[in-house]
Amino acid sequence: MIRSLVYAACLACVATAGAFAEEQHWTGKLAREGDTFSIHVYVKEDGADRRGHLNLPDVHLFGVPLIDADAGREGVRLGFGGDSVDFWIEGTIDGDTFTGTYTYVPQNFAATFTLKATDDPRPYATEEVTFANDDVTLAGTVFRPNTPGPHPGIVLIHGSGDNERWWRFGHADFFARQGFVVLAFDKRGNGGSTGNWRLVGFEPLARDGLAGLLLLQSRPDVDPKRVGFWGISQAGWIMPLAASIAPDDVAFIVTTSGATVSVAEEVKFDYIVRLRDAGYPADVIERADHILNLDHRVTMTGEGYDELRELVKAAREEPWWRTFEYSLTPARARAFPRLIEGFDPRSILEEIDTPILWMYGEEDKSVEPSKSIAILNEIMAADPKPWTIKTFPRADHGLRVPPDPNAPFPLRNYAPGHWETIAAWLRENVLAGT
Repeated sequence: MIRSLVYAACLACVATAGAFAEEQHWTGKLAREGDTFSIHVYVKEDGADRRGHLNLPDVHLFGVPLIDADAGREGVRLGFGGDSVDFWIEGTIDGDTFTGTYTYVPQNFAATFTLKATDDPRPYATEEVTFANDDVTLAGTVFRPNTPGPHPGIVLIHGSGDNERWWRFGHADFFARQGFVVLAFDKRGNGGSTGNWRLVGFEPLARDGLAGLLLLQSRPDVDPKRVGFWGISQAGWIMPLAASIAPDDVAFIVTTSGATVSVAEEVKFDYIVRLRDAGYPADVIERADHILNLDHRVTMTGEGYDELRELVKAAREEPWWRTFEYSLTPARARAFPRLIEGFDPRSILEEIDTPILWMYGEEDKSVEPSKSIAILNEIMAADPKPWTIKTFPRADHGLRVPPDPNAPFPLRNYAPGHWETIAAWLRENVLAGT
């Protein structure tokens, strides 16, 4: 997901042996077609160990790791990214000024930059931590405001798939600037965390989050009665589950694109929406729906695989199949889906009274906002809850909106009002009276 968030956003910076102080912050601007864009880079050298990261405050992208660096007579060349280098920065250093060009590799998007060596511009400090949930050790980073505490706290909960902590450093930065002590951690089996998320269902992941919440509650700079969660996508199931396990500990929840339908229904929508958007008629959608229903039965019971295989074989030759993008998974390879596809959050949501901000993008292609919002309204009609629902026009699953293709920096940024909505809700529901 981070790739889609970053689109052309590798606006970058610097680091190389001999060119920097032992620990250095660089801030400045990237320029293109008369427009500018803010950047901040942190570099630390400890002997042969060189670490660093890139921040792009204008699109709330923080912590993109430095993964390659080269220094020669002609200057400095640095690479930032996740699994591979997405952003190259090339230039020269003269005193406290670094100038040059950057390239966003996937789209060959280029601009110039000018950076100045500065003190740390952030109003918070960070520290590395570890904590445990049973036999799993979880590694994370705490963001703590420079102002005196005790502060409220917030733990950032992952979506589906692999997730390293730096993917959420943009949210960590935002919450720290609102006065929260923030924990961002590597999902089990990622980064510095042990375990394997593919071998567990939602409850162990919920307890990972509760272990992080307990870590924050134990800190002297945190008010233990004001610690909650933020999370995206799959976290919309996991955070309420955690609140049902420890209702006295979870003070609030902020959720981005959290489904309130069952996992199986959300999985179906992820496929069906492609056919709907492509304009296929009802009979095609009914056939696809039947395949997905049978696929779910195979996953949960092991029955019907031969029938499913024949249906797939017959449909593969039809025009709609490529749009459908369904792949037949062997029955023996369905252990992880079996752990989660039976999960339905409705009974949990009916049970808990945790204050929750629910945010949805109207153009979400993974979670169907109308169905999830309808369920929330039904629950609140039967039993009023301290919940707020907000939708954002043109916004996708990550609550980002399409970029202006004619802008000098065609970046996919957050929907207008997204951050303001969160800040206002936190002031009213968490920070009021402090």
